[in-house]
Amino acid sequence: MLWFRLFLITLFIASSWSTLHAAVLVDIRAGGHGEFERVVVELSQRVEFHIEKEGRGLVVSIKDGDEFKDYRRKLPEGALFRVEKIEGNGSWLKIKIALRADVEVKESSMDEPFRIVIDLTKKGKARRTMKKEKLHSLSTKKETSEKPSRDIPPQKAISIDDIPLLPSGMKITSGKDRGVEFNDGWRWIYRKEVQKRLALVEDTAVELEKLVEAELSEEELKELKAALEGMHNAEGLVALKEKYRGTAIAPVVRFVQAYIYERKGFYPEAIAHYRLAAEEIKGEQEKTLLRETLFREGLVMFLQARFADSIEPLKKAYAMGHRRAGGYLANVLLIRGEVAKAWRIFSKLKSPEHSLTIMGIADLSMGAGRYRHARLLYRKLFNRYPDNEEISAFFILRLADTYRLEANRSQSIRLYTNIKDEYKDEARVMGMMGLAEALADKGDKKSLIAAENIYRAIISYDYLATEYAYTAIAEVEARLGRYQRAILYLEEMTQRYPTGEFKYRAYNMRGYIVHRWIDSLFKKNDYHMIARIYRIYEKEIPFGLKAPTYLAAGRAFMELSLYREAIEALKNAVKMGKQDISQEALVLIGFSYMKLDELSRAQRVIEGFLESYPESRLKDRALRVLAMVYHAKGEHKELASIKSKDPDVLLLKASSLYNLRRYSEAERIFDQVAVVYSKTKGKEKKLAHIYITMGDMAFMDGSYRAGIERYIKAKSLSRWLSKEDIAWIDLRLAEGYKKLGHYEAMHSFVEELKDTAGEDGIIEEFVDLLLDEGVERWKETLH
Repeated sequence: MLWFRLFLITLFIASSWSTLHAAVLVDIRAGGHGEFERVVVELSQRVEFHIEKEGRGLVVSIKDGDEFKDYRRKLPEGALFRVEKIEGNGSWLKIKIALRADVEVKESSMDEPFRIVIDLTKKGKARRTMKKEKLHSLSTKKETSEKPSRDIPPQKAISIDDIPLLPSGMKITSGKDRGVEFNDGWRWIYRKEVQKRLALVEDTAVELEKLVEAELSEEELKELKAALEGMHNAEGLVALKEKYRGTAIAPVVRFVQAYIYERKGFYPEAIAHYRLAAEEIKGEQEKTLLRETLFREGLVMFLQARFADSIEPLKKAYAMGHRRAGGYLANVLLIRGEVAKAWRIFSKLKSPEHSLTIMGIADLSMGAGRYRHARLLYRKLFNRYPDNEEISAFFILRLADTYRLEANRSQSIRLYTNIKDEYKDEARVMGMMGLAEALADKGDKKSLIAAENIYRAIISYDYLATEYAYTAIAEVEARLGRYQRAILYLEEMTQRYPTGEFKYRAYNMRGYIVHRWIDSLFKKNDYHMIARIYRIYEKEIPFGLKAPTYLAAGRAFMELSLYREAIEALKNAVKMGKQDISQEALVLIGFSYMKLDELSRAQRVIEGFLESYPESRLKDRALRVLAMVYHAKGEHKELASIKSKDPDVLLLKASSLYNLRRYSEAERIFDQVAVVYSKTKGKEKKLAHIYITMGDMAFMDGSYRAGIERYIKAKSLSRWLSKEDIAWIDLRLAEGYKKLGHYEAMHSFVEELKDTAGEDGIIEEFVDLLLDEGVERWKETLH
C-alpha cells in the first residue's frame, strides 16, 4: 500500500497546481507592525507567484488566479503603500501596489491557508524583531509565588476524571457577564478558525488506507490505482464507479471520491458523495466504512460551521464507536449551549488526546468556574502548537481569560499584552482585543480612553475582529458619554460590512445607545436635544426599550409645549408598555389634551383611566388633571364631588365650593390647604392667593377683622404676587380699616395704594370714595 500513501501525499500538492481549478482570491489585508508594514494576500490554494518592481510600485503576479471578480472588499492602504487595483488576463492575476516611500521589500509565503506575505520597511529604519517565547517561559516563577487560587500549576498528566461532572442543566454564564464567552463575539470568530485548523491538522485520513485495503481485493486495488494515477482528482473515479455500480466496491470508490473533494476544499460535493456512499454501504461494511463515512460527513459540516447539520451524522458515527466523532459531537453541543449533553459525552472520553476534545473540556471548565483545570488544558494545547502563531496565541488568550474571570486583572492584562507585543497579524489582534476589554472593564476614564485607542487601531485595518471592534468602540464611547460618536462608529461599521456577522448587534446597540443618550439628556433637562434625537432614531430603538423611550419623548415634548407630538409618542407608550408605563402615559395624554383646550377628550381619557385603574398609584395625579378639566369647563358640582387629599385638587375643589356659594365648606378646605402650602417650598404664590380669596370671603360675610388678618398674610408674600394683586390687597385693607373706624390705618394703606396703582382709573375712583367718606373722621383723629 505504499502507492496509496504516496497518492495521499502528492494529492495535496498536485491538486493545488491543477489547471482545472484556478486559485480564488480570498482576501487582501494589511497591518502596521512597529517599524514595518505587512500586506497579506490570501488565496484558496497554493499557486505559483512572483513579485517584481514596476516604476515606484510593486506588482504581485499570481498564476491561474483569474477568479478574482468576487473580491468586493475595500483595497487596503497604509503609511508606506496603497493597493491600487486588481486585474487579470485569464492566466495571471496581477495586484498593483503603489509605494509611498523608498522601502525595502521582503517576501514570503505561508500555508493553511496559503498566503503571500509582503513586508515593507522604510529604508534607514531597522525592523524590530518579533521575538516569540514559549508560554512556560512567561514569568513562571512569579506565577507560582502567587496565591494558590490564581497561579498556573506546573504541567502534569491530565485526565477527564480530574474534573468533576457538572450539575445537570448547568449553563455557562460566568463568562458571559464579562464578555469572554467562547461562542459569541470576536472570540467566536477566532475559535472557529482555530477549531478548523485543529481539525485539518489532526483529522487527515489516517485510517483511509486500512479501510480501502480491507474492502478491496488486490485486483480491485490495482483498478483504483489506475483510475487515480496521473489525474489526482475525483473525476478519474467516475468510470470505475460506474463499472461497479450496485456492488460492494462502489461505496468504497464513492468514499475515496468524496475524500478527494474534501481535501480540495469542495465541501458541498464532498458531503453529497459521503451521503451517497452511506446509502450504498451494506453488510459488513457498516462496521468500518459506514462509521468513517458518517464521521467525515459530520466533520466536513463542522469545517463549514454547519453545526446543527453536523449533529446527526456525528451522533450516528459516535453510536457506532467512532471515538473522535464523540469529541466533535460534544463540541457542537457545547457551541449550541447544550452543556449537560456535551458534558455527558466528554465524561466518557477517558484521558482525551484529541485537541478539539481537550479545548471543549477546557471551555466547559472555565464556564463552570474551574479555572485551574481550564489552565492545565489550555497550557497543554499551547505546548502542542508553539510555532503556529494563531493557535498558540488563542490558547494564551484563553489562559488570560481565566485570570480575568478570577478578577486577577493584572495577570490577565500581562498575558494580553504579551500576545500583543510578541505576535503578528491576527494573533496580535487577539491580544489587542483582550487588552482593550480588560481596560474597559476597569471603567475609569483613563482606561476607557486607552481601550478606545486600541479599538481605533484595529478598525483602521481589516482583521477578523475588525467588524466586532466597531461595536466595542461604540460601547466605550457611550460609556464616556460620547453617544453621537458611538452611533457614527456603528453607522460606519454597517456601511463597511453591510452583510457582516454582527450587523444585527450593531442595529440593537444603536437603539440601546439612543435610549441611554435620551436618559442622560433628561438628567440635564435638555428637552430640545431629546426631541431631535427621537425624531431621527425612533425606529431604531429596540423593542424592549421602545415603551420607556416613547414615554420619555412624550414628557420632553410636553416640556417644550409640543402637546400634539407628545400625545403621539405617549399613545405608542400606552400600546407597547407594561402597566406602570401605560398608566403614566394615559395621565400625561389627558393633561396634554387639557393644555390643548380639548377638554372633552381630556375628560374621557382621565375618567376612563380612573375606571380601569381605581387603585393605581397615579390616581391622585389623574384626579388633579380631572379637577383642572372640570374647573376649566366650569363644572363646579362635578369638581366639588371629587374625593381627594391632594392639596392641589382640594384648592380647585374649594374654588368650586366658593362659586357654588358654599362658603363655610370652601373656607374649611382653604384653611386645610393653606396649612399644607405654608410648609411646602414652591407653593408661596398659591398660598398668597388662598389668603386673598379667604379675605374676600370674610369681607362678604362682614368679618372684617378676620379678612384683614388674611390680607396681611397675603401681603407678606407680596414678592410672589403681581402689582394688581398687591393693589387689590391695599384697597381691601383700606376698606376694612374704614369699616372698623381705624382711619389712620386706612389712610396709610390709601397712600400705599396710590403708589401701587399708579394711574389705574378704577383704583383712583375707589381711593377718592374712601377719602371722601373717611377724610373728616381721619382729620378728627389727628386733633
